Amino acid sequence: MKNKLEEIIRRGVHQGLFTVADLSVTYQSTSQSSFKEHFNFGVNGLSSLYQPKVFDIASITKMIVTLLVYRLLTRGEHPEFSLDAPVKKFVPDLSGSFVDELTICHLLTFHTKFNRFITPEEMLQESIADPQSRVLVKMLDQIKSVGLEDKPGLKHNYANVHTILLGLVLENAFGKSLEELIKMHITSPLGLADTTTDPISKAHRCVRAAHGLRLGQVSDPVARLALGQHKRLLGSAGLFSSSKDLVHILDIVMLGEQHPSCPISAEFIELLHTPLLPTSNFGHGFGQWSVFRDNLEMINPTLPPDGIFKSGYSGCMCMCSREFGVAFALTTNFLHKQRTTEEMKHDRRLLNYLYAQIAECVFTS
Repeated sequence: MKNKLEEIIRRGVHQGLFTVADLSVTYQSTSQSSFKEHFNFGVNGLSSLYQPKVFDIASITKMIVTLLVYRLLTRGEHPEFSLDAPVKKFVPDLSGSFVDELTICHLLTFHTKFNRFITPEEMLQESIADPQSRVLVKMLDQIKSVGLEDKPGLKHNYANVHTILLGLVLENAFGKSLEELIKMHITSPLGLADTTTDPISKAHRCVRAAHGLRLGQVSDPVARLALGQHKRLLGSAGLFSSSKDLVHILDIVMLGEQHPSCPISAEFIELLHTPLLPTSNFGHGFGQWSVFRDNLEMINPTLPPDGIFKSGYSGCMCMCSREFGVAFALTTNFLHKQRTTEEMKHDRRLLNYLYAQIAECVFTS
């Protein structure tokens, strides 16, 4: 497996997608028996003498926020906090004709029209024209002009603002910052030593981001703008982690209450593995691997076992199959260099193809 993985990752480097990458794999046969491998890829190729490095995990932050929601629901400490709870209960200033219908479940499952009200390019242009602009305030203010899909539960619209608003709900409901809640309920109890919003404190283990970004600065330009509004963490971005930490989380997602450190009830773990509909890519916070793989234009693959996955703007990716007890986490410094929209789409297709090749290698080894 190692030689094949090195060949795949080296191809990604030669294509200019990233310069370094880490990969962690776990094979879980029972709750007491597992086999893990961790690899670093650098100038000398793929090494199994693993030294954890901290990467910007971009939208995989959403995965951890979803787990935080289920952890808080499992604890049941807030009697009014539930999947069916109206968002307006926790964000009373939110207005709009649809707001009374909007629930926490809608945010978790991306069942609104929030991808239609503003584009990242528009937000960046506004901020360039007005450096003091309050990006998050503008984003939340525009929510009032959109609504739920005509048939909520039958259609999803993936957009960062769902999880940004979910983060605000959590902060208002529990009276702590999102960063504090994740530390208290996820990273500390699970021993995720590399998962942080402050990678500068671990600078000797970080990978410097490409193209002039400061050490520990998030890659996504819109997230950088929003995080600049005196926030450390958005629901949609802001966390840094290692492949080792991420694959530990996937172990728990696969095993649920069978895992000795699982903080989430079996009921909520089951939701992570259940698509809302057979044809729906998104369940509660995750994608469905078979739908992602089917949508790849470059190959006509034999489908691997289905499972759940999440990828991120910085080139990171997590995938696991509970049926086969296999999971992997890839972290990279995907190079967001200056290029046209078509070039960006081309590079993203190459990265998705690389994800599929790694999954095939891991599942067939």
